[in-house]
Amino acid sequence: MQRFINHEFSQSFINISLGVVVSALVLSIVLSLLFPKKEEVAEDTSSE
Repeated sequence: MQRFINHEFSQSFINISLGVVVSALVLSIVLSLLFPKKEEVAEDTSSE
């Protein structure tokens, strides 16, 4: 915490880090909407 108070972390570094995290979240949401999990079809072969 002391390093943060002493401004050892620049604002651009924080912005880039947040951008990477937000991009990963958005990408995962978009991909899950484009490629939803396929429903598993239960094949019941014992009834035939």
